[in-house]
Amino acid sequence: MDTDVLRRLAVDSVGGRKPRSISNAVYSKILPTPLSSPTLVVSSRSALALIGIDCAPETISDFAEYFCGNKILPGSQPAAHRYCGHQFGNYAGQLGDGAALYLGDISGVELQLKGSGKTPFSRGFDGRKVLRSSLREFLASEAMHSLGIPSTRSATVVTSRKGADSVLRDRGKPEACTVITRSSPTFFRFGSFQGLENNHVLLRDLAEYTRSKFYNACEDGNAMFNEILRRSAQLVAKWQSVGFCHGVLNTDNMSIIGVTLDYGPYGFMEWFDRDYICNASDKSGRYAYHAQPDIVKWNLGILGECLIEGKVCTAEAVAASMDNFQSIFEEHFYSLMTEKLGVPTTARGVVDSLLDVMHKTSADFTMTQRQLAEGNWEDCPPCNPQATKASRARQCFVPRIPLSTIQQLLAQPNDFANIFPGAPPQEVERELRKLEKMHLKASLAQKEACELTDVDKSTTKNLWKTWFSDNRSVRKRQGGNLDRCPTFILRQWVAQDVYEAAEDEDYSKAVKVLENLQNPFDAEPKHNTWTHRPHWADHIAVT
Repeated sequence: MDTDVLRRLAVDSVGGRKPRSISNAVYSKILPTPLSSPTLVVSSRSALALIGIDCAPETISDFAEYFCGNKILPGSQPAAHRYCGHQFGNYAGQLGDGAALYLGDISGVELQLKGSGKTPFSRGFDGRKVLRSSLREFLASEAMHSLGIPSTRSATVVTSRKGADSVLRDRGKPEACTVITRSSPTFFRFGSFQGLENNHVLLRDLAEYTRSKFYNACEDGNAMFNEILRRSAQLVAKWQSVGFCHGVLNTDNMSIIGVTLDYGPYGFMEWFDRDYICNASDKSGRYAYHAQPDIVKWNLGILGECLIEGKVCTAEAVAASMDNFQSIFEEHFYSLMTEKLGVPTTARGVVDSLLDVMHKTSADFTMTQRQLAEGNWEDCPPCNPQATKASRARQCFVPRIPLSTIQQLLAQPNDFANIFPGAPPQEVERELRKLEKMHLKASLAQKEACELTDVDKSTTKNLWKTWFSDNRSVRKRQGGNLDRCPTFILRQWVAQDVYEAAEDEDYSKAVKVLENLQNPFDAEPKHNTWTHRPHWADHIAVT
């Protein structure tokens, strides 16, 4: 195992797990915290192959011990990475790997444990992860890879059997400590450069290491920034094309090599809604689906400022690159979408009008595009097996603002500040659009109590009939690219079904869902247990 990065970049010499500010180092060496009674939950053979393991994990002695950190892999030098970042638009200062540890590089792939205990960057937290969050990240990273979207990879999930080691989280009950093994060419992020503006030597060392290791075709920092921007713009275009919402696009969650990094409150959209928010703590909608391209560009601007301050880039070069972001994003997004639909690459209007009618009719984002790619361009709304009953689709439109407050706002639109002090205007506007979609806005002001009603079926049918009539002639004879249109995605209720079973030590669902996710474009998923949204999942919010 190679640890060249620790030789080439500054490493903290103090050590210890006590939280503290570190300003003169990129890494701090620290050993993992042992995990009691470790047991393997699930593994990805393709991700393990990246680090040279081509056999079943069960055949390797002490496999779980090594992949939870109880035993150290030969040549490994565990260390936590220091980085800073902007969170929800505000500079948060030092963050760092509070629960993750760098182990070393194998065949050009960096190996990392997440959930392996406290580090100097844990900020008072315990440095542990639980089974449900670890499984969500494991499944998401492998799903994204199989969808053809650049992502960190997840090789294993190891948990403390029968909760021998446990921690308390938001559920208020003990949950088993769990460690996930992740890999990527690097886990450096935009935030890796933040906080180094006052240490230009360290910043330039990090920039040169990044350029020589991952951008060796770039002759200088200006060219490197331009390539980082291009990769980031294309990455968010891929997210938008599959309805993926990251949820926490802080600068510390943006990869320096343009891969999807850190899966927290992510979500794959079920029914299309441009205002889709997968993070319950995102009250203003900063990281909503429609906002992701602009946020990625904003984060790039922050990175550019760091590199300018450290004299890695010139202000003129950064500005020129930033000016190209929107065109790079749009070119890639429309290329992906027109390929999926089987229409000419110049037919951007077809994509825009499709998304518009999908938004108005709450069509299933994934299955609608799959059926259109298969040639189902009939004069009727595409079948929506995930929302066969309007009552299930209603969850998309349940207002987050109390109806009584919205009634007051509608009656007294100029008295916003007094009626709802402190509420972000974007949130109110978003709720009003939801109500408008449900044909309730006009009548809401006159009703003391309001119940959500079924979407107007005739209006829905007419919207689709018009779209088919306007666009059928544009469609290519060979149809869409089915290898771009998945049939199986990681819907939130699917993930919940997996980790609830795993908490009862039934890991079979994790294995089966992983197999479906690794073959997302199959016409029929091999394991069809998750073909239709079950009634038990009706309470699960989808926005």
